[in-house]
Amino acid sequence: MRFAQSCILGRLRNQTFFSLAEANAAIRQALDRINDHVMRRLGVSRRQLFESVERAALASLPSKDYEFAEWRLARVSTDYHVEFKTFFYSVPHSLIRQQVDLRATARIEIFHRGKRIAVHQRRYGGPRHGTDPDHMPSSHRRYAEWTPDRFRRWAASVGPRRKAWLSQSSPVAHILNKAFGHAWVSFACFEISHTIAPKPCQPALSRSVG
Repeated sequence: MRFAQSCILGRLRNQTFFSLAEANAAIRQALDRINDHVMRRLGVSRRQLFESVERAALASLPSKDYEFAEWRLARVSTDYHVEFKTFFYSVPHSLIRQQVDLRATARIEIFHRGKRIAVHQRRYGGPRHGTDPDHMPSSHRRYAEWTPDRFRRWAASVGPRRKAWLSQSSPVAHILNKAFGHAWVSFACFEISHTIAPKPCQPALSRSVG
């Protein structure tokens, strides 16, 4: 490559071109001169060497364009997600604590022992957790559709104290608004809100306000 560059630039350095097509034609002519020149040591030209030796060994070009990918080793956490650049992607919950390979392009592909077990659209913003419902245990899947507003409507139907416990200003509301969308948060909020009766909510509210 360096030889071809030196020969072509050296030959064309004093010429002036007024179009890209004119420059390309001159480069092609200089390149043909290089390829057709008989090499003294071998007694053949570069073109002859290519046709007799290299052309038959050429493979077809790939049908798809090359796609740059980043590969990482990752450990599945106890919430059945793996982390890549501060975002989290789910895998089947049976793989908790297992080591997996992660391939990042425009998508996130996750492999376990050479088998692809999860595919996600890569995240650059928005919710930090990408969770496929099929990856959840059945005990978590039932809570996946509970949104913050749904929690608040349910709390209001129970009574004013539980409604206040899930109001916009309470610590629990901060969890709902900031971390919601992650199945474990839904699960925890649902269990806590069903466990705490309306009467004990009042001292909890008093402590949070104080």
